[in-house]
Amino acid sequence: MNRLKRFFHPRLIGKTVRAGRRRRETLFYNPPPLRAFIFGGGTAFLLLAIILASIWYFPLISAFWRYKFGPPLKITPPIAAPTQKIDYHNFFIFIPKIKAKAKVFANTPTDNRQKYLDVLQRGVAHAKGSGFPGQGKTIYLFAHSTNSPFYATRLNAVFMLLDQLQSSDVIIIYFSGHQYRYKVVKKIIVSPKATSYIHSPPINNRETLILQTCYPPGTIWKRLLVFATFQKKI
Repeated sequence: MNRLKRFFHPRLIGKTVRAGRRRRETLFYNPPPLRAFIFGGGTAFLLLAIILASIWYFPLISAFWRYKFGPPLKITPPIAAPTQKIDYHNFFIFIPKIKAKAKVFANTPTDNRQKYLDVLQRGVAHAKGSGFPGQGKTIYLFAHSTNSPFYATRLNAVFMLLDQLQSSDVIIIYFSGHQYRYKVVKKIIVSPKATSYIHSPPINNRETLILQTCYPPGTIWKRLLVFATFQKKI
C-alpha cells in the first residue's frame, strides 16, 4: 500500500551534485516511463473531457450568455397581413425575458417520434390536438428531447432557459398575421410520462399557453411546464 501511495504521489526526484568549487546544483530526473505514461494519459483524458463538455453544453452556455449579457431581443413580426383564413405557416414565438425566438410548426404529432424530432431541429413544435391563438383553448408548444443529453442540448436550445421565467413575464405569439400576448402565471415540474397537460382546460376560462421543455437544462429527467394566460391581441 505504501509503495502504491508513493507511486501516485507527485514529487520531484533530485540529486545534489557539485557544479564547481563553491557551487552546488540539484539535478532532477525524469520519471520512469510507466509513471510518465499514467500521468500524461490522465492529463490528456482530463483535457479531452473538458473539451467535450464544452461542446456538449455549448447551446446552454450560449443561451445563458445571451440572457445575461446580450442586447435586448428585437421583436420583429413577420410581414404578413391578417386574413380571414388561418395561416398555419405564419406562426412564431418571442420570449423577451430570455431573448428566445423561433418559428412554430403547427400540428406536430406527439406520438410520431421521427416527425417531431425533425420539427425540433428547425424550431418549436405545436402539439397536434391543442388549440391555436385566438380560439380560447389551451395552446401547447414544446421543445422535446430525445434519449441523450447530446441531442437534448441541441433540440432543446430555444426553450433552454424557460426556468428563468417568473410570474408576469411576457410571451409573444405571432399567428396568422396577429400578435397575441400572454403573461406567465405559474411553472411546474412533471414526469416525462405526464402528457395529459396537452388537453388540459384553460386556466380560469382564459386562453392558456403552455410551454414545455426538459429539466434540468441539458437532461431528459423531467419536464418543465410554463403556463401563461392570454392578455391581449394586437
